[in-house]
Parts: sequence; structure tokens; C-alpha cells
Amino acid sequence: MQMMQAAVTQRAGGIETIQVKEVAIPQVKPGWVLIQVKASGLNRSEMYTRQGHSPKVKFPRIQGIECVGVVADASDSSFSVGQQVIANMGELGREFDGGYAQYCLAPTEIVCSFTSNLPWEILGALPEMYNTTYGSVYKSLQIKKGDKVLVRGGSSSIGLSAIALCSYLGAEVSASIRPQSLEEKRQLLLDQGAVEVFADTGDFAIQGMKYDKILELVGASTLKDSLLSLQEGGICCFTGILGNEWLVKDFSPFEYIISGTYLTTYASHPWVKEEFAELIFLVEKEILKPTIYKTISLQEVREAHRIMEEGKAQGKIVLLP
Repeated sequence: MQMMQAAVTQRAGGIETIQVKEVAIPQVKPGWVLIQVKASGLNRSEMYTRQGHSPKVKFPRIQGIECVGVVADASDSSFSVGQQVIANMGELGREFDGGYAQYCLAPTEIVCSFTSNLPWEILGALPEMYNTTYGSVYKSLQIKKGDKVLVRGGSSSIGLSAIALCSYLGAEVSASIRPQSLEEKRQLLLDQGAVEVFADTGDFAIQGMKYDKILELVGASTLKDSLLSLQEGGICCFTGILGNEWLVKDFSPFEYIISGTYLTTYASHPWVKEEFAELIFLVEKEILKPTIYKTISLQEVREAHRIMEEGKAQGKIVLLP
């Protein structure tokens, strides 16, 4: 039996529940591909799962909802050994083991091939960060040139990439962040393409601030204010929950949603090959510049979860197993 190193979350709880240990390399089966993991981006959703907010997830579990690497065993698929691939979503790291390991077994429907000479740490930052960004910006918000856009929660990895992508598409992008982080992180957001960065006071509507499109990454606690800050015909996309509130209490559609404005959401889906190829092109041409806060080893996964809990990451944390 061949073995590998993995960061295994033993049960729901604090960061101490994550243990790096030797486990068996998954056995290939029909309809699945064995991936030698080269890099895996960390996500706040994994932090929430580890904390116990995903009741359907059974422990112990190797977490990680995304990974990039090369095919180690193609099984009965159309992939080839050594081919560069990504895997993301589709219950990866939730219903079955994910990317916090040296090898990952994934169903073919969530695996996408690509070709790139980008470093693995850059490639590892792309799948989820830009999947959520790509879908929110192109599909849900339908950003176009000249749109006045607010990215709420702009210093998160999704926020930073959304600022860059919206700016590339010709939108005028403003970004808000927590007041205590304003001076520390302002320049980072300006460098991504924001025209202005300000503290999120939670009362933009009262101040009369209006936008064509709003990317809501803070979540339920600021959703009402975002909806009331839309221009006529405007769209608010509820994508993130940085504020750690999942549900809007006493939601009143007539009170929250102004006539002629729209509320939508975006949740990640496995990449389509052509769309991921477009993303790689934008990164290779430095039109989009992934912001990597830190690269880590398997031994550092606990510390990375602590950083996410404390909200200290300025960009993506990438695991190099």
C-alpha cells in the first residue's frame, strides 16, 4: 500500500482538530482520476466546515475544495498521465477527500485540463478565487464598460480579484473594507484598480451612495444597505459571508428591494475548459494579477486556518504539499 502525507480534520472544532499524518494514497476507480497535487488554495468555506457549520460533512475528512496538479492515474477517463488538471467543487473536500494532501482522487466531472507554464503557486491560487469572481462578475452582475461598481469586502481574495476584473472590463470600481484595516490595506486595493477605497460604515444608503452593480461579500449583515444603495436597474450579487452571518433576519422583500433593482447570487461550479483557458490567458498577460498572501506546507495548515479566522490574510493562501 502506497502512502502519502495529508492534513486530516479529525472532527469539527478548533484548529487543533487538523492533524498532519500519513494515510493511504486513494485507490483509483472508474469515473475518477487520481491527481498528484502540486498546489491547493485555501478557502474560508473550509474554515467554516472545520468549525462545524457544514452538518452534512462527516469527519475525519481531508479538506480542500480545490487543487491543481498532474494526472497520476487516468483510470477509464479521457485524461492522460502527466496532464495538467484542476479539480474544484462538486463536494470535493466535503463528501469525499480533497486537496489538503499529496494526492487527490476526484470524479471526472469536476476535473478540467489546461496547459500553462505559470508557477504552481500561481495556478493553485486560481480555481476557486477566480471561479467565484468570474461567475459573479460575468454571469451574475453582467459588468460592462462604464458601470459604477462597489465591491464590498474588497480586501478579501475574491474582492481583490473582482476589483481587478471589473477594472479590466472598463467599470469604475469603488471598494469598502473594515474601518480598522483602511490605512493598512488601502494601497493594495488601489493597486488592483479601485478608484477609491473607504471604510465600511454599514450605512451607505443613508449617505446617498448609489451604484449600478454591487458585489456583496460581507454578507447578511450589510445586504439591506447594499440593496438600498442600488441605482434603478442596478444589480446586487450576494456572493460572500465575510461577516460570518449566513441568514438575513426578518427579511422583507418590499422593504429591502427597491422596485426596478435586482438581487442575485453566485455559487462556484466546476470550471469549463474554455473559460479556464481564458482566465489563464488573462493571468499570463498580467491583466489579472493574483494576490498571494502566503504559500504554506502541510505542516502549516493549522496556522493558515488561524490566519483566516483572524481575518489577517491579504490575498490567497496557497498550500504546496
